[in-house]
Amino acid sequence: MAAAVSRLKGRLGAMQGARLTPKCLPTQAQPAPSKPGIEHLVPAQPDPSLCLMCGKPGEPRRAFAAILTPRKDEFLWLHLDPCHAQYVRQQTKRAESLVAEAY
Repeated sequence: MAAAVSRLKGRLGAMQGARLTPKCLPTQAQPAPSKPGIEHLVPAQPDPSLCLMCGKPGEPRRAFAAILTPRKDEFLWLHLDPCHAQYVRQQTKRAESLVAEAY
């Protein structure tokens, strides 16, 4: 039993000194590649305490919804109704106009 414990301790000591990162994984985190041309589609929100569409603050009865953006750790804040629907219509029109310009 003592021999088995001694072998186990020896193996653990060797493992602690060894690098255990698999070779297929990068050793340092790499930033996600940015997709060119997407950031300009997202409007800027100068004050996140105000709704992007109506400019009014959030209230208990009209809470904000966080809208994801392609920018890391950045969200757009808008009321769910009717501001979110207005935002979707606005973004749809922008996307359709860009597609029309491309053709």
